Amino acid sequence: MTTAGAARVEQLAALAPHPGTAHHLAVTVEGPVVLARVAPGGSAFAARVVQAYDLLVTHLEPDAQLIVEGPLDEGTLVVLQEVLRRSNLPGGWLAGVVDDDVLVAFLGRADVCMLAPSDEPVSGPDDVERAEVALAFGLPVVGGPSAVLGDAGLALSRDDGVAVWAEAVATVLARPGVRRELANRARRRAAERLALPA
Repeated sequence: MTTAGAARVEQLAALAPHPGTAHHLAVTVEGPVVLARVAPGGSAFAARVVQAYDLLVTHLEPDAQLIVEGPLDEGTLVVLQEVLRRSNLPGGWLAGVVDDDVLVAFLGRADVCMLAPSDEPVSGPDDVERAEVALAFGLPVVGGPSAVLGDAGLALSRDDGVAVWAEAVATVLARPGVRRELANRARRRAAERLALPA
């Protein structure tokens, strides 16, 4: 049992989604939503996410939307905004650090969650907590710490190319049966790790 993860899940579960954000996501965001959660110092992962999203939309799942949540330094933010603009990817949203009720709205709308893999240089306890939150919200996870996910996600490495990341996300989005099964496994895994009701 991870005490910090359980406390964080309890904290978020007690919140109502931010009304304005929830309305925006329900009314104006069409298509499947990929939520990427970036840890401090995770600029390399954020760049990989945007590159994978470009491939995903261009070749695999044209209606997919992307939300990147977490701290991005100013230089990375400017570069990624320019990549999204030049690649004509209006569905990419670099949200940055958000309040918890906004995060709850993101978690409630997302269809899949991308997390930094365990072999990312900046991987640490925050990544474990992010993975546990995603599992508790019933989100299939691509990437993330494999020891936390068990069979509830698609564990990838930083050495996997962006095409592999894009294909993994597309598999979850395009196959409802896979998505449902991973969501069920996520909730069971969260219950095991965090002593939550299954």
